[in-house]
Amino acid sequence: MSAFRQGVNIQFDPPPQARVVSLQTQDAPLHPWSIEVPLHVQKAAIGTPCWTEPDQLRLGEDLALQWSPSTIRSLAIQPWKRVEMQHVHDNMQSVHHRLADLPQASSDWMDERVSTMVRSVNAVKTLPPLAEWIGSGGGSTPSGDDALLGMLAAWTACLGAHPACHDTLVGFRDAIHDIRLWERTTLASAQMLEAGASGSFPEPLCALTSSLKCKPGDSITLERAMDRVLELGASSGQFFLMGFAAILEQLTIG
Repeated sequence: MSAFRQGVNIQFDPPPQARVVSLQTQDAPLHPWSIEVPLHVQKAAIGTPCWTEPDQLRLGEDLALQWSPSTIRSLAIQPWKRVEMQHVHDNMQSVHHRLADLPQASSDWMDERVSTMVRSVNAVKTLPPLAEWIGSGGGSTPSGDDALLGMLAAWTACLGAHPACHDTLVGFRDAIHDIRLWERTTLASAQMLEAGASGSFPEPLCALTSSLKCKPGDSITLERAMDRVLELGASSGQFFLMGFAAILEQLTIG
């Protein structure tokens, strides 16, 4: 188990079957692998053994979280309709302006390389060379993986208006299976990409796609949605947004 400001991460099972579950307060945005709890669970020390029982999660001998009552929340992106794509195209101008105003995400040369790769991507109907992206860059979720998740979000959002995105997503699922994703990047990042390929994304990315389809004019809602994406991780949010915008720039005008 490891800790972060709004909660703790629990790893179940050793690699390669390992999975991480985050127990976090409502101050942290939800992810496909997170559970929101009413209280901070910092009582448990790092390295505390954890296990599940039929009605609860045990964190050592002294702390237990009851499973009931609980609510499951969907973190799926709702694909845009064709009639909404003009709004998306108009609103994406604000996203590009926001990205242009951001400082460089990182001075790490690998992150700079990923930034260059994103700017030159042409992955509307074909996948980028995943072996060059996955695991590239720094952080608990490397920047190349963050950019790929942004691309996955864009392809998913465009499924209704651009049916070819379906084949791209199927190709991505097949590719990450073939290249043994869990051996190429961090546990957290592999889990993130696997969830995205299955249609589940961090809550701020879902909110951003909902904001983009609205009629232009509500700049406050769109700006706040972008803020929430950019607040994810040290630089993850910026690479999420870069990958997302790179695909949308081509799809919305294609």
